[in-house]
Amino acid sequence: MSMLNNIGKRYRSQKKLISEGKAGNPEYALKKIEAVVDQARSFQNLNRSQAITIANKALDDCEQALEKYRKVDDIDMVFEINAIKSEIQGFLTNFSVEEVDRALHKSDGDNYLDEARKRLIFAKKVKNIKRHDSIIYLLAAIKRYDDALIFFRQENVGRKDIAEAEKKDAEDFLNYFTEDEIAEAKKSVLKGEGIEDDIFDVDDKKSIDL
Repeated sequence: MSMLNNIGKRYRSQKKLISEGKAGNPEYALKKIEAVVDQARSFQNLNRSQAITIANKALDDCEQALEKYRKVDDIDMVFEINAIKSEIQGFLTNFSVEEVDRALHKSDGDNYLDEARKRLIFAKKVKNIKRHDSIIYLLAAIKRYDDALIFFRQENVGRKDIAEAEKKDAEDFLNYFTEDEIAEAKKSVLKGEGIEDDIFDVDDKKSIDL
């Protein structure tokens, strides 16, 4: 089991513990925040923008919890939550000011770029065990890179070069598959077979050339 799977398993276990706990129990308030922090760490090297967004949510959770426990003079909980808050702030120093600002004030282009990256990561992950699914996610990634580039070209920002380079990587990855495999995957996209509903919308399907 990979390190990411281990983190995911621990995160799910914590979420289960939270859901089974009694509302208002301080132990579960801490577990909930810690689960969000763990999730942010798991994304640090996979999707930095997502890691920042999740970490910022954890900070918001800390502020809400601090307000609650200060009202009841629970000094121990205030101390614990402040410690977690400091840990999150330390984690955010792994990112540049520009990264943080962009993650918290995303344009549509940034959102499309994030979606493209998630799909490309999944496509590469399953390339040897689910080749058909891998191609479908790869086609979805390329479509989202195109969507991102429309916005970046309009905004004339540096991320255009990043998106173009990553799109080329995705297109090059298509060479891993045969022409017949790609054709079958495109047919599946048009028929809506074997894919999650949110991967392609109607316009996406129309844009896939056979």
